[in-house]
Amino acid sequence: MKQLTQEKCREIISELSKQNSEGTISIVGEYSLQAFRSAAALMQIMGGHVNVLAEVVAERQRQIEKGYNAGNDDNYENDELAAMAVMHVMPRGWKDIDITKYEWASLDDGMVNVDITRLSTDRRVNLIRGIAMLVAEVERYDRNEGLENPVG
Repeated sequence: MKQLTQEKCREIISELSKQNSEGTISIVGEYSLQAFRSAAALMQIMGGHVNVLAEVVAERQRQIEKGYNAGNDDNYENDELAAMAVMHVMPRGWKDIDITKYEWASLDDGMVNVDITRLSTDRRVNLIRGIAMLVAEVERYDRNEGLENPVG
């Protein structure tokens, strides 16, 4: 896997932060320039971990292209996205435990029918997918709460 260097990050930022047809700065659709600059700063701080963040962003983009976009995600109201993300990131051994007998583990209406046998056998793939789902849940939450620029 290629390393994403700081120079490449700057190049990507430059390309993505060009003015759109309406004359406003737009970063990959709905993201603000401030949000992208914050992400770029985080990437510089994290050094070698940039690739993980880039993979999460790429996975979220793949999900959106597959139809799991804002319109789809806004249909969830009971933390279903968070529950699905948990199914992806929970430790392997926990998937074999019947958590329904534990009151603290009840997800009530938040759980959707997730066939855990369809999860990837690659732990890392599941982690990246789960984190991207959590990003989708935060995006959905922010839209639902009317938060346009929640950070900063």
